[in-house]
Amino acid sequence: MFRPKPELDSLYLAILLRSRWMQYQLSKFYMQSTGTQLLKLSQLRELEIPLPDLATQKNIVQLFLNIEKANQIALQEIETRENIAEAILVNTIEG
Repeated sequence: MFRPKPELDSLYLAILLRSRWMQYQLSKFYMQSTGTQLLKLSQLRELEIPLPDLATQKNIVQLFLNIEKANQIALQEIETRENIAEAILVNTIEG
């Protein structure tokens, strides 16, 4: 089981693990393997995770949470516009 140290915000770690930065870091290990993309535990141990101070970690978490919320709102707006357009189309066709 993975247990972060007290100086590591678990949400920061979750964001970091989902980030493009992490994908890029892991892709370096994938390039070392042939055939199937496998990661060895020893490779993960070599991975250096940037660890800013807790205040900075919390700021990064808040930034990503705000971006995620804005993305969800934007997706809801798109869905609403599509529903309106569909309703107008159906209303026009069925007249």
